[in-house]
Amino acid sequence: EQATRLRPDVLLIVLAYWAMALPHRVGMMTGFFAGLLMDGATGSLMGQHAFAYVISLWLISIYHKRLRVISRWNQMLSVIILLLFGKLVEAIALGVTHAVIPDLKFWASPFITLFIWPWLFPLLRNFRQSFRIS
Repeated sequence: EQATRLRPDVLLIVLAYWAMALPHRVGMMTGFFAGLLMDGATGSLMGQHAFAYVISLWLISIYHKRLRVISRWNQMLSVIILLLFGKLVEAIALGVTHAVIPDLKFWASPFITLFIWPWLFPLLRNFRQSFRIS
């Protein structure tokens, strides 16, 4: 249980990349179903990740044009804010349903996930360009 709280949310940053790159294909509905799959895979409260992913992808859909043109460091700042916001939504869902206050390990996950972004972004961009996905 302790290790799962430190687990990086790779699915959310992959969805974030695709929502920035292809906003007409990857949106809130994709986030909802991916979140339900994540809820089922992790055994968490059904809808917890789905709700967080929908809200996060909604924010990306509003700002995707700006996020695509800013520098990599500013993108990292935007991604950490997005990840922390997603964790806040999860914390609210946990607090409403279980009356549990998340501890520090719960909030460490976005910072661990952030270290994946600088390597994941060019990897997914090269994948998208080599297969001409648009």
